[in-house]
Amino acid sequence: MRLTTLLLFAFFSCNLSFAQTEKGKAFMGNQNLFDFVNIRSFKTHGQSGDLERKIGISPTIGYFIADDFAVGLLTSYTISQYTNTTGRERVVGSAVLSPFIRSYFGDESWKPFLEFGIGIRSDQTGYIRDDWKRITTANMFTFSAGAGVSYFIHPKISLDFGLGYSHGVYFSVWENENGERRELDSDYSLSDLRSYLSFIYHFNFGKKTN
Repeated sequence: MRLTTLLLFAFFSCNLSFAQTEKGKAFMGNQNLFDFVNIRSFKTHGQSGDLERKIGISPTIGYFIADDFAVGLLTSYTISQYTNTTGRERVVGSAVLSPFIRSYFGDESWKPFLEFGIGIRSDQTGYIRDDWKRITTANMFTFSAGAGVSYFIHPKISLDFGLGYSHGVYFSVWENENGERRELDSDYSLSDLRSYLSFIYHFNFGKKTN
């Protein structure tokens, strides 16, 4: 029992983080393992505002081009169900492809970071009733910023706690109503605030570094 306690103390007391954020290292994981809060607001034809919860998966991968500075790619697919200000229920499928940069600070097991990204997002929204079916497809450019902290529980494993904000501007909107497709006014915008807990795996990429 005493030996186990000493081993656990040594494990959590050592500096686990810096070696995994050096130049030449890489990481991969799922950025939205849990989504605690998700508040979206949108503008479309004079309607705005809603409160939404969603489920989804967001694989992410990154590479350190310098010590504590990484570039990466986030992909995401989510399914959302919500009610807008008119009371109409919608189901939305969203796909995102977003390159990002991330900067870490400090040399301890807890390492704060800042993150910025740009990308493309596509939303497909379905309204379905007994006698009526409508599917709207909208594509947009997105801009995101976030901050958080990585806790290295192992030299190759970290838990990331973060808060992120993104804003999107639509550039292409069209709908298919009962089999008839038509273009729509693209005066759409969207803002998204979320918090997350991520499980991240860190590894050597290419030539092993010491």
